[in-house]
Amino acid sequence: MSTATRTNEERAAEFVAAVRDRLSDLPRDEVDELTDGLAADLVDRLSDGNELGDPRSYAEELRQAAGLPERVEPESAPQPREGLMDQGRALASRWREWWDETSGRRGVRDFVLSLRSVWWVLRGVAVATVFCLLFGISSGGVVWLLVTGAATLLSVQWGRGAWLPGAWAVWLRRIGSVVAILALLPLAGIALDRLSFAHASTGDDLETFLPPGLTSNGESVTNIFAYDCDGQPLGAVQLFTQDGSPLHTGDGQPGSYADWLPMGGSDANGEWIDYRRNAAATMPDEWNVFPLRELSTSDLMAGEEDTDPATQQGAEPTAPYERVPVLGDCAATVPDEAASDSEDAQDEQTARERAESKGASDPAPSQAAAAAQDTP
Repeated sequence: MSTATRTNEERAAEFVAAVRDRLSDLPRDEVDELTDGLAADLVDRLSDGNELGDPRSYAEELRQAAGLPERVEPESAPQPREGLMDQGRALASRWREWWDETSGRRGVRDFVLSLRSVWWVLRGVAVATVFCLLFGISSGGVVWLLVTGAATLLSVQWGRGAWLPGAWAVWLRRIGSVVAILALLPLAGIALDRLSFAHASTGDDLETFLPPGLTSNGESVTNIFAYDCDGQPLGAVQLFTQDGSPLHTGDGQPGSYADWLPMGGSDANGEWIDYRRNAAATMPDEWNVFPLRELSTSDLMAGEEDTDPATQQGAEPTAPYERVPVLGDCAATVPDEAASDSEDAQDEQTARERAESKGASDPAPSQAAAAAQDTP
């Protein structure tokens, strides 16, 4: 048998197999009956130089000749769904192809890849921060430093492909990357808030936060009470600053506008208190005489005839202490009255002696007049 004959037989066998496949929905005995002797006929046809045609069309012709119905396609079995890993790989492949399409994208990709070491460090710090927040580890301590250092070292090694004992470590690295990405945005916001607070807390900016008027350690001072050396309260004391300016508890300068008043405040019971000049102060701008008189909200609402707050004089304030401890050396601050009296007496004696000495040296008025008459 020649090579050409063998080739025709093979082609005929392939054609018959394709026809039988198209008739596979029929019973096997019917398929055998329809294709019986078909291979030999096809070999003869090929030997005559004819083509076999389409096996699908030939199978349909056999059906029609035998009076059989058209082929009924069997329902295709459901294809298994593509797994998440396969989808992820396909997406990653398309992503890489997109970056490789242009030189500009490749340049951006290469630059970002050069920053991988920075990302490894940030990933370690972010994961360590989340861990410390979950377990209540305060930042800046020894434990915080150990956790942050260990997480950063592990992140860098995993990024370099080291310290990955198995597939579970790869998944753990991916989970750590997701946690770091989700945590970086809020952590960046917290860092910015702390930087803003630190900037606002500098000495140059503190002045903008000070309340108006007189303050002590950032707290408003609304009234001042003075006590003498023996611990007794003083009813009228004039106070001045180191520059000689009158000390007051208001904003601006007294008398700078018609309704100028010192700063008010709340008492221990939460009632609002306005302040008026000390009874000893007679001039409109004498707001440096302390303590100031008080005008409470209840006084304003008491139904008095004078209901204008600007003209009400208020009441004498209650001192915070009836008496304070006596100073240790009051004598050093109190003038010595005996010494003062002695000095005054000595001054008077000196004045008398000078007057007597002057009277003895000058001639008496009568003697001077007589001498003037005797003179020719």
